[in-house]
Amino acid sequence: MGNKRIRKNSLKKNIQAKHSRVLQRCILSLKIISVAAIVALTCLFFVFCYSFITQCDYFRLEKTTITGIKILYFEQVMAQAGIRKNSNILSLNLPLVRKKLEAHPWIAEAEVRRALPDKIIIRITEHTPLAALNLGHKFIMNNKGKIFKKMTSEDHFNFPIINGLKLSDFSLINNQKSIQFYSIMDVLQLGRRPESILSYRFMKRIEIDRELGLTIFASMDGSDRQKKIILGYDNYLEKFKKVEEIIYCLKKNSMFSDFNTIDLVNLDRVVVTPVTIKPTTLKIKKEI
Repeated sequence: MGNKRIRKNSLKKNIQAKHSRVLQRCILSLKIISVAAIVALTCLFFVFCYSFITQCDYFRLEKTTITGIKILYFEQVMAQAGIRKNSNILSLNLPLVRKKLEAHPWIAEAEVRRALPDKIIIRITEHTPLAALNLGHKFIMNNKGKIFKKMTSEDHFNFPIINGLKLSDFSLINNQKSIQFYSIMDVLQLGRRPESILSYRFMKRIEIDRELGLTIFASMDGSDRQKKIILGYDNYLEKFKKVEEIIYCLKKNSMFSDFNTIDLVNLDRVVVTPVTIKPTTLKIKKEI
């Protein structure tokens, strides 16, 4: 009899334990379902709020301010940004807009931000063109020595054409540029100085000889005739000053007021080839 009672009590305990485990599982499932329902409702609430805000007329784009453009037009920037008229400014993906803008060849950097409730502010940093490189096709180099676009018929700029540079001059080992690259940059930057007698605006063409150095062809009097200035390598600041001295001396000379060529490769032996003046033949009409 005692054994039967023990077995019955044990059986009851097992059944109660099973019921308890089932109940706990049901409670846990209800909690999980409740939490999931709360999360889902919260998400739906935020989706509704986002949809409401991004479609609200209060945040509709009314004004776009663009600063920093000198080459591009307002309409070009807006088209590149992909911003439609009357867009909701909160619906715009600003990082994506910035990436679109910086994909334009003339845009070096772009910054885009909102000004609530209805304004977008865009700040553009354009490339500053410095020279055209003849590498089979013509490419435009900026003032930092970076090639940023292929030259097209739409690029109407009066900057010098560089012949003789190679792509390898821009990317040598350890990111070091070649002596030809640095020579070109030095000469162009000197020519951009306001006080420079050999102004950047006068430079039409720069030829690079890998052994002998740089030669500038410049139109200094506004005519089509180009003067040849052989610089070679190094000491460009001193050579620019020497050109200024030579021009000053020539202007004071009644016989040779202009030059065709100045050879400045050796500053201790500067060679100047003056303009040859053809003698004028006078025809005298004899009276009978």
